[in-house]
Amino acid sequence: MVDSIGKIREPERELEVFEDRQRMRYVRGMVLTRLIAAAIVADGLLVSLEYRCLPPLVVSSALAVALYMGVRWVKGLLVAGFGLGVPLTLYMLLQGGLYFPSMPLGGAVYTPAVLYPLPVAAMAAHLVFCLLGCLFLLLSKSVEAFLYAQKNG
Repeated sequence: MVDSIGKIREPERELEVFEDRQRMRYVRGMVLTRLIAAAIVADGLLVSLEYRCLPPLVVSSALAVALYMGVRWVKGLLVAGFGLGVPLTLYMLLQGGLYFPSMPLGGAVYTPAVLYPLPVAAMAAHLVFCLLGCLFLLLSKSVEAFLYAQKNG
């Protein structure tokens, strides 16, 4: 409480500092989790538009919502997915091309696409997204604090 001089006692002050730090950690975790969830949905939207089918958007949206709600196994699934996405995207980037079907309605013939700046930029952005998503979900105490609070109220 407050002494006769008007100073806050040391334990109460330390508790206030701790609570402020926890509040800031929660807010940082919420922002990072929202960014990751938005990127997951955007990635699913891009895949859905590219292949003209709805399931990638539905699955990515469900995973993003489940992550935001604090479902633990979704966090593990996303860490594994991002972890696999890093070397696969790096391999595609170093290999020198994206492969698009040469026949739109079937067939097993694939031709290397000519690399324009957009596919290279898209692959580089995907690489950064996978790397940062994996690191934030694995190592960030802010994200962990937010997900814990979301799950346990």
